[in-house]
This record gives sequence, structure tokens and C-alpha cells, in this order.
Amino acid sequence: MGTSYLSKDEVFAVCTYQLGADPKKFSHSRDKPSVFHGKSSGEKVLLTIQDRNLNEAFTCKSPWALGAAFLAFGAGVLLGVALLSNPIGWVAIGIGALALTIGVVNIIKAVNHKCTDPLGGGKWFLVHGSVRFNGYTAVTRSSILKCGNGGVLTPFFSEATAKKAAEAIASNNRWELGLNTAASFGAGFFFPSAFASVGSATTLGGKVMAGSMITGKFAAGFVAFSAIFYAERAGIRTWNENIGDLKDNATYDAMNNYKETQVVNGKEQETNIDKNTFWPSVEKPDDVTQDISDIAKVGVDANGKYNIIYLENLIQGTKNLPHTFKDAELNRKLDKLKGKSRPVLNRDPEAQKLLEELNNGKYSKQVSDMENYNPRRINPTMVKDGAEATKTRLTTTAQGVLFVMPFISTLFSEASRSDLARAAAKDLKVAGTHIVANTPID
Repeated sequence: MGTSYLSKDEVFAVCTYQLGADPKKFSHSRDKPSVFHGKSSGEKVLLTIQDRNLNEAFTCKSPWALGAAFLAFGAGVLLGVALLSNPIGWVAIGIGALALTIGVVNIIKAVNHKCTDPLGGGKWFLVHGSVRFNGYTAVTRSSILKCGNGGVLTPFFSEATAKKAAEAIASNNRWELGLNTAASFGAGFFFPSAFASVGSATTLGGKVMAGSMITGKFAAGFVAFSAIFYAERAGIRTWNENIGDLKDNATYDAMNNYKETQVVNGKEQETNIDKNTFWPSVEKPDDVTQDISDIAKVGVDANGKYNIIYLENLIQGTKNLPHTFKDAELNRKLDKLKGKSRPVLNRDPEAQKLLEELNNGKYSKQVSDMENYNPRRINPTMVKDGAEATKTRLTTTAQGVLFVMPFISTLFSEASRSDLARAAAKDLKVAGTHIVANTPID
């Protein structure tokens, strides 16, 4: 069965990077095309590999993700400096300010983003190798356009199918953007605390040693998390290709496996439509600022024996998660009582009410973790220890949640690719133009 050639403004485009829920239409970018489809005033340009444009620009997730992530990271760093009283605050403030600047610049770019330039730097794959219009290789409905920003665009003849695919992909990308932004903020917030040992060191040698250890932890974390993210994407794609419903999907197979050799600067290079890569995405600074101790760290048990602790924050955070709301509530109440003397606490109505709640079991989990709990009266030591204990649990819970956020966002980015491939297969059942290629793939 043949496949249709593409003509200007008659073929809908859906992109794996779009944030808007509407498809666009493919258009031409050649100055003087002379091969058309249709009659008289209804003539439409037949598209080639030189035509990499749309009738309207998509709202692309790439510049928005970059801008939002750096803004969130910078804001998190500055808030972390303010709340954590970091001893190297000026260094962290500089990093936060730089991240905010990069974020603002990229948000401006996102607002003014047009598809024309990145699409112009993109490339059509699965083209018709033996047919040319105006001397340029023709593209068909089996072709895929890889954008310079990283998105993959596929042609659709059915507006309804294109619309449904666009809505699903936009939803996935918004969830991914939101999760990555939240993770970037969290990464920024906890980033300054990693350097506490540098600021507390009293000698130059101590500072250098502490700085080297921190750098090594981040470097090891970068490599480890890059490998985990790579394995996650590979696992999803392997499942879809071999077991899931995309097993025989030509579009999905092409995105993952299609390769082409081209000459760049006199050297042959192999290009791929959307290959899984080891290195993390630049628009996700939380991927780059991972501490290896989030995965494993050396600890000392009660007997003084060294042992390796795996996924400590994730495991403890998961255990603490059911108590998060009460931890936050109790922490807020205890914070209000901080700094008050024992006589004042004995007369304070809020302190007396809190003591009644503690004794009646409202905060039973929190009470069991307090080392200095006194059921008869609230004293300054109890307030301080209780506030620190709940704050520590809340911090561990937050770090555990932040650990999994990037992995969840990857599920959404992979879902966008899968949704595009499913919709493309469905669209193949829809009639295209009567101008058909019998050998569409190069």
C-alpha cells in the first residue's frame, strides 16, 4: 500500500514537545516552489526535505523548561541560604543569582519563541529517496521531522486524530514541566547545605579537603543518576517495543532505532531521530546537582561499625510520608513557642492547649520520637527538641519526594513519544491525498 505525499496547509503537525493542546499545519519554507497539488487558486505546494516550517508556532516545552528550571533552582538556592543560615552564603547567593539570570533570559526566549529557526535546523527522516520536487527529496506521511530543539513532528491527515494526540502530549508535557520545576526548586533549596562543611572548616587545607569531597560527591552523583535515567528510558522503550502495544509500531521503532549516516565537515556521522542518550537534559539542573549520598553513603552503626546505607532519604521519607501533615502542623505550633521561658510557657494558653493535644494522642507518632517529652508541662527543651525532630522528618520526607520526581517526569516525557506513535498508527487508516508514493522510505 502506498502512502501520500504532503502538501502545504493540508497536513496537520503534532510535536512531542508541544505545550499547547492544538495541532498546527505543515507549511513550505522554499522561496519559489513550482510543484503543486490541486487546481487553480486551490493549488497547494508539495513538500520536500527543504520545507521545515508550520503555519503557526507551537508553544515549545524546551525553552519553557529551561527557563522555569533555572528560575526555580535560583529561587530555591536563595531561600535555602536565607533559611538554612549557610556559612558560605555569599557563594550560594552568587550561584542562585546566576541561575535566576539564566532563567529570566530563557523565559524571555520562551515568550518570544518561534518554531521557524529550530525547525530550520532540524531534519526530515524516512523520506522518499527517489522522488524530487524542484530538485529536493519528497516527504510523505511516513516521514518524521526532528526539530533542532529536540522535538519530533509527525504528519496527520485526520484533524480529529491529530487533536486527540496533541491534547494527550500537551498534558504529559505540562506535568513533566511542573515536576521538573518543583524538583529544580528543591534541588536549589538543599544545594547550599551541601557546602556547610566548607564554611565550617577553620583552615585553608580543611576547606580545600571539604570542597574536594563535595565536588567528588556531586560528580559521582551526576554519573550515577545519568545512568539511572538512561536505564529508565531504555526500560520503558524496550517494554513498549517488545511487549507493549507499540511492538509493531513503525513510528515508535523509527524514533528509537532509525539511523542515517551523513557527512559533516568531511567526516561521516551517524544521526538518530530520537535516540536514548546517557547525559541528562540541560533544562533539568536537578539532574546535574545530585548528591551520590542520595543513593548510598557510608554510615556508622551503634557499635561503631562502618556500613553502607542505600537510599536512606527515599526509604525514611517514604516511612515519614503518612505523618507529613501532622509533622508540619506540630512544627508550626512549636515554632510559635520557641524562645519563651518556662514560666511563660506555663501560662501560655496555646502551650496549654498543645500539651492537651499531645497527651490526648493527636500527635502520637511525634510524641514517640521526642527524647524530652514531658506530659505534665511544656518546657523550652521540649519545644526545641520537638521542633527540630519534626523539621528533620519533614526535610527527609521532602528529599525523598524530590528523589523520585525526576523519574516520574521521565514517565511523562516517554508517554508523549508513545502517544504520538499510537496516534500516527491510527492516522494511517485515514485516506490522504490521491498523490501516492509506492516506495515511501529511503
